[in-house]
Amino acid sequence: MNRSCPPYHVIVAVLAGDESPAEFIEHQRGCRRCAAIATAVRDAVEAGFTEDDVDVETLVAEEIASSLEDQPAHRWPSIVRADTTFHAAFVARQLLEAADRFYGPDPRRGLAYVETALVICEVIPERPAALYATALKDKSTYLRRFFRMGEALTTLDVADQVAAAAGDDADYIAATLKLARAMILADPEVGQFDDALRFASEARAGLAGRDGPRELTAMRVAAMVEMRRGHFAEALQAFEALLPPTIAISAPQLDLATLYQAIAKCAAETSDSIKAHRATSLARVIFERTRNVIELARCDWIDGRAGLHASSYDDCLALFGRAAEAFERLGRWDLWVRVKLDSVHALLSADPATDVVQACEAIATMSTILDQREPNRRHHCTAEALDFLRRHARQGALVLDTIKYVRSYLDEIAERPPRSFMPPTHPNIM
Repeated sequence: MNRSCPPYHVIVAVLAGDESPAEFIEHQRGCRRCAAIATAVRDAVEAGFTEDDVDVETLVAEEIASSLEDQPAHRWPSIVRADTTFHAAFVARQLLEAADRFYGPDPRRGLAYVETALVICEVIPERPAALYATALKDKSTYLRRFFRMGEALTTLDVADQVAAAAGDDADYIAATLKLARAMILADPEVGQFDDALRFASEARAGLAGRDGPRELTAMRVAAMVEMRRGHFAEALQAFEALLPPTIAISAPQLDLATLYQAIAKCAAETSDSIKAHRATSLARVIFERTRNVIELARCDWIDGRAGLHASSYDDCLALFGRAAEAFERLGRWDLWVRVKLDSVHALLSADPATDVVQACEAIATMSTILDQREPNRRHHCTAEALDFLRRHARQGALVLDTIKYVRSYLDEIAERPPRSFMPPTHPNIM
């Protein structure tokens, strides 16, 4: 943009008229910014759109933003910083909307859209505080997606400062930032559960009556925290309370399926096998429709665990076996070792004299390989626990209480920051 460029809304008004002034026609020949806007408006007019049918501002923003598609994503921020064609808040909003579409299928591209929108917010005069804070929040969400938790929290610190200048939108923006912070703190890699619950509660209060879907998300975060803490009865109650409003807002089917699955998991862990099976059957319908193999395997696993409480050991073994096969095909060895451990649990529950040495050897070996291939704290702690199990199996000293002890430990470190494995000291377990 240069000093002779008219504002975009003036261009829209000029082009929507019967005839454009000769001065503007001459100007746009040498101005990329005005030519892009003119193209978008002319296309809209030729297609028969009126302002009642389409947001012309959006068409203009789409036309301007689309020019980035021919360039490598890593160059977008520098291109936008240098080219005044992009220096408008409505273009930044368009880029953030585009980013939303890429969170699942191509998060790196989505993050590039967000970072490009941030550049616009930084360079335009009178920075739009609400939009700028929202863009920072979106960046933190993508950083969480890439497990860059420290950077995500630092980005939210900046967003908090920006949001304070958002005027009438300040309270709402602050609530969305608290929700984003709660989601990071609730992650098993962070595990700051008390703070996560506090921020989720504050976010819910700020979103009540203003943003139903985000209010439900805040409730869901709180329920997830209770589940990750191992407070399954409280989590079950919270997830069940979420079900009616989630159905009422016609939430995405995947959200509904994962809610049913969470209910099933909590029910299984509280020994309510009937409720668990009922919930997994509802989740399965959706997962089968979307061909979500890994979540179907998780349903099998949950049903197997529910069956342990009902002493349905043959059914449990069949379900655990099917889940293990799926995890193996998908290369999810972290889940494979845990479901195979549940199979050992079922075998010893059915007959304490069953020889499970080979099964324990296979589980421990795979866990060691996984720790060597993808070393991290959780994999190392898992390998230590399963090596302890293997040694007891070799000595013929493995009892069901030992299985339960190791199984409980693995459940804990899967949902919380891992702690070192400590061998049991109770004589019945040793």
